[in-house]
Amino acid sequence: MIANKTDKRVMPSVAYHYRQEGCAFSLEQVFSDVRGALSEGIQQEAFYCPHRRASPSAMWANVRQARRSQCVVNHITGEVHYLALALPRRGLVLTIHDSGDTNAFRGWKQAIFRCLWYTWPIRRAAAVTFISTFARESVESLVGFPIKHAWVIPDPVSARFVYSPKVFPESNPRVLCLGTKTNKNIERLAEAVGGLPVELRIIGQLSESQNAALAKHGVRYTTAAKLTADEIFEEYQAADIVSLVSTFEGFGLPIVEGQAIGRPVITSNTCAMPETAGEGALLVDPMSVDDIREGMKRLLAEPSLRADLIEKGLANAQRFTASSVARQYEAVYAAIA
Repeated sequence: MIANKTDKRVMPSVAYHYRQEGCAFSLEQVFSDVRGALSEGIQQEAFYCPHRRASPSAMWANVRQARRSQCVVNHITGEVHYLALALPRRGLVLTIHDSGDTNAFRGWKQAIFRCLWYTWPIRRAAAVTFISTFARESVESLVGFPIKHAWVIPDPVSARFVYSPKVFPESNPRVLCLGTKTNKNIERLAEAVGGLPVELRIIGQLSESQNAALAKHGVRYTTAAKLTADEIFEEYQAADIVSLVSTFEGFGLPIVEGQAIGRPVITSNTCAMPETAGEGALLVDPMSVDDIREGMKRLLAEPSLRADLIEKGLANAQRFTASSVARQYEAVYAAIA
């Protein structure tokens, strides 16, 4: 179901269960924005797992912490899904961001991971929320059954991302690229923009192969890593184009952040990215260097296209305000408490 109405009953207290503090910054930021927009009558507490690793001893310690840290509603915010097995079913909310982690395992290890992180926690929870329809469908394919107690609630865009117009430069526009994991597709992007009059601004630690690709294709670029939320916002302000041509995304928050601040966005035509972008982004095939290159060339050459994407992007970003997302979570809490 799509969460779109808030129950008018008295709202319960909510415990937010996170992975170890600092291990999942973007996830923490997402739920910080949600929690800040909740109705005043909702009491809330945050609990962080004491251990980062997924060894049996660390998981047991995390489970014991979760059992001691309960409210009427217990909301597992992501990644430590197995905590659901130690919490009461009533009032238990599990948020799943994607199904990508299963690819890191093979054989019996993958089977155990799938059960502990997906199948059993999903069956245990009173409500399972997904950040996109794509994420829900991917997880249903993984576990092999329809999740009837599922809600689709998107990630919110932070309130700091407000429209900040910027004149498009005549030469060397800055293309902001957030993230350097394999799915961020840096090598193909480097080949695609090689020879184009742009400068890539890459946020994240580059690998040897990524550095080699950028050097091979003569790409002008700068990098930064371990930025604060304020510093990331400043990177968006300084950008002329926001690029997220990933091979996989369960949602794609940089799309909405770029739209909200008023930048033309180029992103992929696969996974959750079209769902998130709406009509406010230029979609390209992330597996095709030629398609990425043609998309970039269009953004450089067509002012009317950039203006249209900015206008439609600003409208699309309104779907993802923290207050809108918070009301949707409140509807879930009221329904299951």
